[in-house]
Amino acid sequence: MSYNKEQGAEAIKHIEFRRTLKPEQFDGTPIPDELINTVLAAGNWAPTHGYTEPWRYFVFTGDSLQTFGERILEAMAEKSGEAVPETAAEKLRERLAKTSHLVVLAMQRGDNPKIPAEEEVMATACAVQNIWIAASAFGIGGYWNSGGLKLEAYLKEDFGLRPDDRILGFFYFGNPAVPWPEGKRKSSIKSKTTWL
Repeated sequence: MSYNKEQGAEAIKHIEFRRTLKPEQFDGTPIPDELINTVLAAGNWAPTHGYTEPWRYFVFTGDSLQTFGERILEAMAEKSGEAVPETAAEKLRERLAKTSHLVVLAMQRGDNPKIPAEEEVMATACAVQNIWIAASAFGIGGYWNSGGLKLEAYLKEDFGLRPDDRILGFFYFGNPAVPWPEGKRKSSIKSKTTWL
């Protein structure tokens, strides 16, 4: 067997280059929509049992981003039963002002009842990882915020999602205002692997 070591090494380089950059580290400038579409298309190549392709993306940018920010605050108030403290509301508005695009990440169940919801969630998470690697390769900052998980009961209907579908969080895209962070891991792969 002949292995394509060059291509493999290039793929690993891109995987290792992936970083989390939070909206506070964005510069607030817009990213072209077509580049975001290219990055989202990378997610479409995630593994998917039975070709259900359960990932769904709801993209906000420009004015719709600010409008959705107010909807997030409404959902937070619905969940807690009281108004969102102004400091938290202002923090969200500041994050969104620095964000180019925000994507609501959703899992939409396929029609095959043999495929459990857990597998659909895992497939969607793989799609998000593809998106994140692609964004990083282009030098686009990305941040997966799981806050949407806490609000999914209040937001699902906004996106026409069914009861057994899931919101898996929000993904923020932005141009970095800081140097690309160094990568780190707390332990080696050897400490996490057992060969039997």
